[in-house]
Amino acid sequence: MALAAIEEGNTAAKLWGLGDPPNSVMLWDQGNNVLYPAGPVDDLDGSLAELAIHLAQILPADGSPWFKFVVPDQEWDAAMHRALRGIEFRRAEYVIFDFPQHQNPPDLPLPPGLELRFINMELLDDESLAGREPLRHEIEWMWPDLDSFARRGAGVCVVKGGEILGWCTAEYMSTAACGIGIEVAESAQDGGLGTILAASFLHVARKLNVTPYWECAESNKGSVRIARKLGFRERERINFQIGRF
Repeated sequence: MALAAIEEGNTAAKLWGLGDPPNSVMLWDQGNNVLYPAGPVDDLDGSLAELAIHLAQILPADGSPWFKFVVPDQEWDAAMHRALRGIEFRRAEYVIFDFPQHQNPPDLPLPPGLELRFINMELLDDESLAGREPLRHEIEWMWPDLDSFARRGAGVCVVKGGEILGWCTAEYMSTAACGIGIEVAESAQDGGLGTILAASFLHVARKLNVTPYWECAESNKGSVRIARKLGFRERERINFQIGRF
């Protein structure tokens, strides 16, 4: 999903060749600060050490000192730990769900006094809306820019009394699939608003003919429970190492 979004220009990324000649690569998904190594790992310690120095400079400057890397096998795991020695890592298993195309999205009503709105440039530019800046920041983090999202993305938000209480936006958007990003204001949590937003977005994804994906840590039991409640099905599990510069 991430690779398709990168190829279509909907997620920013950088690619480095590793080795001499460069028979291996490292892809940096700038949306979620994820590193994807690929290729043979032999004799890469020097190249990985140089890349680690570079990453230590650009990742925090890009907005977050946290990063993840995919663990394709034990050899890459060991090589990355040697290159990034001094950094404490924790292993996390992530569950990837998708929503079946043949299944109808659930219809969940909004509580009284709340308004569901589609996210477009008019809404993002509306300075009268409280909570607008965090939404803009979220989109700018996951997309190359706001204009890219307005042209090729999709999302819904809930508004009450001129304040955005939560949103659900497309992440890693491609012609066939997209991820789901959900955020609910602290004042509106514990009311099921995230579930309602996700259900509303499923209808948007159906109209766009894209398959929605849900990703969360296996330890996040609440998120796993909501995904299954909405009708998502487990597709795969991926092991990440999570570290911080």
